[in-house]
Amino acid sequence: MNKRIKTKFGINLFQTIRRIIIALNAINKDNFEQYDLKEKIKIYKILTDKDNEKIIKFLSKFDEKEENRRRAELIIEKLGKTVEKKKVVSNNKLFNVFVGEKNFFIEKISKIKDVQGFLFCYQRKRKAKIEEAKVNYTIMKTKIRSYKEILEKSNISKLTTFHGQDNLDDEIDPNFIPEKTSLCPLQDNKKNWKLPQKVLSSDLENWEIIKWKKIENMNIFFDDNSPDIDNIRQGEFLGDCYFLSALGSLCHKNNYLRNIVHMVKSRQNKTIYSVKFNLNGKWKYVLIDNYFPFVTENDGKSNFCFGSSFKKELWVSLLEKAWAKINGCYARIGCGGKCYEAFDVLTGAYSELIKIRDINGDIKEILWNKLKDAKDNNYDICAGTRQLGLFESVGLISGHAYSVLDIYYFNYEGRKIKLIKLRNPWGEKEFNGQWSDNSLEWNDELRKLVNFEGVRDEGIFYMSFDDFIKYFSLVEILKIKSGYEIISSCKIKKTDAIKCQIIRFEINEEKKHLFINLYQKNPRIVRKNGTYFPEPVKSFIILAKEAGANKLSYIASISDTRVHLGLEATLDKGNYYIFCDVNYRFVYDEIYGYNITIYSQPSENEIKLENITNNFNGKKRAEILNSVIIDYFEKNQENDKKIINRK
Repeated sequence: MNKRIKTKFGINLFQTIRRIIIALNAINKDNFEQYDLKEKIKIYKILTDKDNEKIIKFLSKFDEKEENRRRAELIIEKLGKTVEKKKVVSNNKLFNVFVGEKNFFIEKISKIKDVQGFLFCYQRKRKAKIEEAKVNYTIMKTKIRSYKEILEKSNISKLTTFHGQDNLDDEIDPNFIPEKTSLCPLQDNKKNWKLPQKVLSSDLENWEIIKWKKIENMNIFFDDNSPDIDNIRQGEFLGDCYFLSALGSLCHKNNYLRNIVHMVKSRQNKTIYSVKFNLNGKWKYVLIDNYFPFVTENDGKSNFCFGSSFKKELWVSLLEKAWAKINGCYARIGCGGKCYEAFDVLTGAYSELIKIRDINGDIKEILWNKLKDAKDNNYDICAGTRQLGLFESVGLISGHAYSVLDIYYFNYEGRKIKLIKLRNPWGEKEFNGQWSDNSLEWNDELRKLVNFEGVRDEGIFYMSFDDFIKYFSLVEILKIKSGYEIISSCKIKKTDAIKCQIIRFEINEEKKHLFINLYQKNPRIVRKNGTYFPEPVKSFIILAKEAGANKLSYIASISDTRVHLGLEATLDKGNYYIFCDVNYRFVYDEIYGYNITIYSQPSENEIKLENITNNFNGKKRAEILNSVIIDYFEKNQENDKKIINRK
């Protein structure tokens, strides 16, 4: 037996070296987000431990001119260790380490029977030289430093859990027990439902027959093709079409949904699940056990009674259950909602709402251009039908949310054709008007142009743009962009929220595209004491740029009564100021805090939000804001003059 070499932590030195290399390999993979929170923290600790940094430094000093045994001895000698010198056979495996300017990986790392074989690298008959084992410590150190910065920026090491619940003692979640109370609160007699606000008794029809069932031996995702929008099925007992439509719209994003739901273990080594949600502008983990609501059908089979997949997989039910948990119960998510509410928690990105009211030629063209722009930017789109009684005859559902899958526009035989492709989250019941599956408008050539997949009742259908604006009243465009994340945030405490806030930041790049987000307290999210925040109130964001001494130039602004308000802008170098306020004090007796974040592509030039409100008294703040508003009106007058001159 070889003598065991111990570090001060009592871990075999060579095992430690192997762990370090695997950790370095992990952070350079594109799919780093597949690791759960505990694994990320473990990797972070390995790479930032001072003793491990010493080992990395000595590993980096391998010189291909020295023999492998001597290299190992030097490392151990420098660390003040000794080792019994024995010939070590490593199963004829040669393990090479390569570090490039962009990638670090280990070749043939599997099947190591003796970790010491990694250092000595002996073959059975002769010593093996490590070719191309040039390790640049400077590059490696830079990678570790940049990794630490990424961790700090994305707050991975500081991610919190919903209501501080960082694990479960057993396989049952005590904060969302698989009982009737998690379906809907009960009255004092423990028999009748205690209906939450906005929930009607008709919403809970036949809920008495729902039973909870433990799910075992079922994967989160069925195969590598999951998640697939075609597999989403809305249950008959719950009206959360807005949430499932949002899920469907996100399915085509490269493994996005795979990166927010994971299987983990409880303290008793039982299977539980973790879902990452953006709550009030902060990423938090929501823990879920493996009990789900079921109902027994007439044929005796037991099926999921709420959202699920047509395949044997859990991702739809898990995400829906996490949404129900943060809402307090399933009943609160089934009383209707908007897709942007789901987009907010699933992505943290801003959603633009377009209300289709009186449509004239100009507004119709503006809406079509927004849809085309969304398609060109790979944004996700959902749409809601009008609350009218004419839908049954055309196969649509009144007041229902649909996923917009694609938009087509082309000329055919002298006609300009504009088509919308949609999906019903029920997985069935389709539009039967013009351009529906059996419509006479179709021919083989047109089917090829839009990748028509044949006549099937799977909830997917086409309709003309004219019919779309006739039957739909709302369009929601999720402006999520690949590589974007929350890169900076500023918390406005309730004690400060009584006045307009001034937040400063600097852009050090030639051009920077970003979104400025304001998050009010979400009235859907249950608080620790079982209560809820009030409905959102009017809020605004005004963006201005420093344009000289004591002068600010208006850039853009937005105002609305929404939980999540967002302002999109492309900015050049300079100093910028955000003016924001939430009108809690004019509506409610209590004041609540809110969060400001910047959603953009991370870069070396960090953007820091600095709250400078208290640098000015009330009079000075009013003067600064008034100067921006005056600049806004002056610019608008110039634009009006240009329009008049054109006419």
